[in-house]
Amino acid sequence: MSEYEHGCSLSGLTDIDPAGTRLVTALPSVEDRLIRSVQLVTPGEAVEHTDASTLLVILPGSQTDDQLSAISALLAEADSASIACWLPDSVNDEQIRRLLGRHAILRLGADIDATTFVSDAVRALRPAEQVTTQRLASLQRSMTQALNEPEPLKALTLRLAKACNAVAAIIGAQGELETSSGPLPLSLLLKELKGVADGSRPFALEGWRGIAVRVTPDELPAGWFLIASRRLSFPDPYAIAAAHIAASLAETHLRVELLIRRQERAVRSSFLEQLLSLRRQRENPELSGKLSALGLDFEGREVRVFSLGFASSRGSDDHEALLETLYKHMDVELTRLRIPHLLTARNTGIVALAQLDVETAAQAAFKIGALRQGMLLGVGRMVESIDEIADSHNDSVLAIRTLRGPGRTTSMMSYDDFDFAMRLFSDAGLDRMGRWATEMLEPLADQHILLEGLKHYFEHGFNIIAAAKSLKIHHNTLRYRLTRVEEVLQISLRDPAAVSSLFLALTARSMIDGAEWRQPTAWKPDGVPSGSSAPSQVVRSTGTGSATHPPQALGVVYGPER
Repeated sequence: MSEYEHGCSLSGLTDIDPAGTRLVTALPSVEDRLIRSVQLVTPGEAVEHTDASTLLVILPGSQTDDQLSAISALLAEADSASIACWLPDSVNDEQIRRLLGRHAILRLGADIDATTFVSDAVRALRPAEQVTTQRLASLQRSMTQALNEPEPLKALTLRLAKACNAVAAIIGAQGELETSSGPLPLSLLLKELKGVADGSRPFALEGWRGIAVRVTPDELPAGWFLIASRRLSFPDPYAIAAAHIAASLAETHLRVELLIRRQERAVRSSFLEQLLSLRRQRENPELSGKLSALGLDFEGREVRVFSLGFASSRGSDDHEALLETLYKHMDVELTRLRIPHLLTARNTGIVALAQLDVETAAQAAFKIGALRQGMLLGVGRMVESIDEIADSHNDSVLAIRTLRGPGRTTSMMSYDDFDFAMRLFSDAGLDRMGRWATEMLEPLADQHILLEGLKHYFEHGFNIIAAAKSLKIHHNTLRYRLTRVEEVLQISLRDPAAVSSLFLALTARSMIDGAEWRQPTAWKPDGVPSGSSAPSQVVRSTGTGSATHPPQALGVVYGPER
C-alpha cells in the first residue's frame, strides 16, 4: 500500500481487499490520485460539492442493473469524483467506463462490508507517524491496566509479548529471571549485557533478534526488560517503542512498591519504637489492637525481641550500608517463613519483635549472613504482655554487650543463657538499676580518670598490665588510680560483692548513657600475671580522719620480687 504524508493513493486503497477490489476508470494516470478524506453516501442522497481528493463511498442499495444509472445520476453535477461502490456482477467494467468515464471508480468486492472498508480506508489516510502513535497509545493503555493485575510484572510481560508477537522477559540485577513469556538464551544475553551502561541495547545472537531496555528503580540495582523474536525484521520501530513503554511502566511499578515499602517500614518501625519505650504499662488496648492488626499476639505462640549489633561498639563508615542490607534481608527472610514481625534499624543495629523461638531467630540471622559479617545476636525473654516488650529488648541489648567481652567465642546469646547476675540486672529493669548505679557511682562523677581506669580494669578481666597498656599508662599508675577508687567509694576490689555491684552499676550506666565499655570475663587468680595484683582491701575510715592502710593503698607498689 503506497502511503503519503497526508493521505493515500487510489491504487493504494485497493490493498485493503486486493482480491476483490479493482480500480475502473477511463482517465489516464488516475492511480496516483491522492485521497485525503472519506465521505459516506447513501443511495438517493444528494452529493455535496467536493473535489477529487474525497473518496465517496456509496453504500450498496438494491443489487440491480439500475444501480449504475442511479450512481451516474447522483454524480451528474460532479466534474471528476473518486468513488468506491458495490455493483452487481451483471454490470461489467466497460459499462462503468461508458457511464462514469470521467470519474475514478473503486469497484469493491462482495466479501468486504462497508464498515470494514471505511475503517481501513480512514486508517490508510492517516500519516504513518500518526498510526504508530495511536497504536502505541493504545498499547500503553493496555499495559497500564496490567499494573492492576495480582502479578503486575508478569501481566505486563505477557501483554508486551502478545502486542509484538515476540518473547518478552524481565531479568533482575543479579541475572535472575523474574518473569518470561517464553524461552530465551538467557546465559548468552547476560554475557552480551554485562558491563553495558546504555539505557537500551539491541542484540542479535543464536538466531534471536531483539532489544534490552534497562530498568533502574531508585536505590535498587538495575535490571533489564527484554523482547526478542526470530524474525529477520525484528525489532521494528513499533517493537522498540513498545519495549521502552513497558520498561518505563515496570520501573514506575517498582518505584511505587519501593515507596510503599518505605512507608510501611516507617510505620512499623515507629510503632516498634513506641513499644520498646513502654514502661510498666501492662494494659494498653490501643497498642494491643495495633499489634494484633499487624499479626502479632501473645496467645499460645512465643513472642520475643531480638537484636543484631556490631561486635565492636564503635561505628564505622560502612555500618549504615550493612544495616540497610541486613534490614532488607531479615524482612524478606521472616516474611518467607511467614513469621509476623516488626523491624526497626538503629545506629547500633537492628531490633525485631517477632513471633518465634530462639532457634528460629538464630537460623534467620545465619541465613541472611549477619553472623558471618561480624554481627552479634541477642535474644530477649519470651513476651507475654505489652509491657514486657521493653524488658525483652533490654535482655537482647545486654546479651550483645556481654558477647563483646574478651574471651567470648560465640556470636549469639539469649535470655535463657543468662547467669544469675545478668538475670538479676535484666529483671530489675533499666530505670531502677540506673538510679541505683547513679547513687553508687556518684562519688566518681567528677573523677573521670579514676572511672576510666576502673572501666578498663573490668574490660580486661582484672588484668592490670593489659588494662594499663590499653590506657597507655604505667601499670603502677593504674594501681594507684584503682586504690583511689577504693578510697572514694569505700569498698574493696577484692570483695566479690563490691565487684559484682560495680559491674552492674557500670553496665547500667553504659546502657543509659551509651558509654563504650565491655563486660569483664570471670576473674581468675591465675589469669593475673605474676607481680600484678589487684589493689588490696581498704580499711574504712573510723570517722576521725585516720585509718590504717596497707602500702598499696598509699600508691606504693611492691616489685615482682616482693
